[in-house]
Amino acid sequence: MKQAASLLCDPSVRAQLREDSYSNRSQSKYVTLQKNAFGLSTFAACHIPAGTIVFRETGPILTRPTMHTIQIDVEKHLSFSGGAEFLAHHCDPNVKVDVDSQGWITVTALRPIGRGEMIAFNYLTTERSMSSPFQCLCGAPKCFGVISGYNNMDRARQPEIEALTTSVVKSESSRVHITWP
Repeated sequence: MKQAASLLCDPSVRAQLREDSYSNRSQSKYVTLQKNAFGLSTFAACHIPAGTIVFRETGPILTRPTMHTIQIDVEKHLSFSGGAEFLAHHCDPNVKVDVDSQGWITVTALRPIGRGEMIAFNYLTTERSMSSPFQCLCGAPKCFGVISGYNNMDRARQPEIEALTTSVVKSESSRVHITWP
């Protein structure tokens, strides 16, 4: 499902994206967008085998996080569309997000995902400090509670998500706590 990039970010960013006529579209055959209790979320349009690349996306690079960005460097956050911006959070995710130095994210299935299943990753694995923290309602046995970024979580629990956490977020230079206004 195609989404206008102007719907992705803070109002000032949306306005600039519209002015620049930016648009980014996903070619993913694996997903559909559906309304649910949280608004709009990404769901599997078909069975997705483990290891499948569900999305590979890029977009504008911002200097601050928004609700719809993935951190790709110390002060760089990728804004993207094509349905990937509606990936849900879950403390026991079914996909993993990786980033590369060229500003692309790759979303890969960690396990088989059934048709109609919500597609979710752990937001703690992709942002050091989130612009919009929230109380998690995923219901996982080992739920992390308040989701506010990797640097803000209980350090004793960081090893639980180490294998899923992007190298940018894990890097030693990222250990500083930042609170966004």
